[in-house]
Amino acid sequence: MNLNHLEYFLEAINCKSITKASEKLYLSPATLVTAIKSLEKELGYQLLIRSHSGVTPTAAGIQIYNDILKIQKITQSWYSLDKINNLINSVSIKVVPSIYESIGSHLSIELLEAYPNIFLDITPLYSRNFEKEFYENTIKIAIGSYHEIDKISIEAFARNSNLKLDILFEDYYIIYYGAKNEYFSGKNAVNLDEYKLMERVIFHSQKTFECEMNEFYNKFLPLFTFEQLLEYISTHNCVTVLPSILQNHNFFSNGKVCTCPFQDCHKKIWFYMLSHPENQLSFAERSVRDYIKVYFHSRFS
Repeated sequence: MNLNHLEYFLEAINCKSITKASEKLYLSPATLVTAIKSLEKELGYQLLIRSHSGVTPTAAGIQIYNDILKIQKITQSWYSLDKINNLINSVSIKVVPSIYESIGSHLSIELLEAYPNIFLDITPLYSRNFEKEFYENTIKIAIGSYHEIDKISIEAFARNSNLKLDILFEDYYIIYYGAKNEYFSGKNAVNLDEYKLMERVIFHSQKTFECEMNEFYNKFLPLFTFEQLLEYISTHNCVTVLPSILQNHNFFSNGKVCTCPFQDCHKKIWFYMLSHPENQLSFAERSVRDYIKVYFHSRFS
């Protein structure tokens, strides 16, 4: 079968005229008629009804017409196989622990449903900055956080390193404490003086364990899962300051850990995504990056 004859037949129906179809195909009307008659002879039945007003398909012609459209759709998809092949790829994303523990699994599930051919690796990164990893090109997409003090340095790093910086959503810090902590359990909010103390000491307990914020993130937190950390808070009725997004964690359903907001809610935190320039990302990486932006904007904006 001559595939060109299928195209000619399709155009004749679209134009409803042999003359108009032949003009679009740069053929003579006689050549077009001969091609369609050849197709009809090969199939063994009539495809078109010809009249002075034009051409209309027979019942068999309509079936053939619809089948040709399906074939066209399939063949057009062949031209995008390079993109599909790129999707059969791995995408590694480094994420700050608070995002990883609170909604990382949900995000992974959605991404896998949207892109089943991607091998997705979402892992927590406990360092409070991604400079080294980006300089060494070990990661191309990272989700981090900053507050007012870090804002300028992060923006400068992104600009100087030619990285794309996307703000995903705005959050704020709150107090997490064991349900039996007598001091916090009676409070509706924490005032500024109490907050300054909590900023100085990010984590403390009745066992007089104490560490500064950076030490907490870089040394203490990597030794624990968030389940273990929250269990420790519950067992010792101690206190920590963490982003409010962690309230999405399933652990809070048992009531062993409670939260207390700051009175003026002035301590904001911004979660952002850093990524390499467009031309340095694979099709899979660009797809995942764009999906992440939509995911956070649709839920937290």
